[in-house]
Amino acid sequence: MSTPTQYHSELPDLELFDMSMWEETEATETSGSSPDSNRELRLKRKRDYYRNHQLREREKARKRAQRRKARKKSEDEEKQLLERRRYHDARYREEHRELLRLKAVQYRLANKRRKALEADEDEYQKLMSLDFDDAVEYNFIRQPSGVS
Repeated sequence: MSTPTQYHSELPDLELFDMSMWEETEATETSGSSPDSNRELRLKRKRDYYRNHQLREREKARKRAQRRKARKKSEDEEKQLLERRRYHDARYREEHRELLRLKAVQYRLANKRRKALEADEDEYQKLMSLDFDDAVEYNFIRQPSGVS
C-alpha cells in the first residue's frame, strides 16, 4: 500500500489542494471573534488565493469547459438548457428593468455624442483644408438666412 504522497506523486497532472488556506480560516473562526469579521477574513484569503493562483485556476476552468463541451447532449437536453436560459434571462430583465433602461439610454446618448463629435471633427478638418478666403466664403454660405 502506498502513502498518499506517493500516490499523488505518481500523478503528474494532479496538484495537491492547498489546505493551508482552509486551516488558517478554521483557526480564526474558533478564536471567538465576530462571525462577520471571520467571513471577511475568509473571503479575503480566498480572493488572495485565486489572485495568486490565477493562471492555474484559469487552466482548470478551461479543462472543465472542454470536458463539459465534449459531452454530447441529446436534443431534449439542449432544448431544456435553452428554455432554462431564456427563463433566467427573462427573470433578470424583469428584476433589473430600470437599470437596463438607464444603461440603454446612456448607450444611446453616448453614441449620439460620439457621432456629433465625429461630424464636428469632419467639418473642422474640411475647414482647415480650405484657404482662408474659401473658409470665410464657406462659413458665410453655411449661416442661416437673415444673419450677416
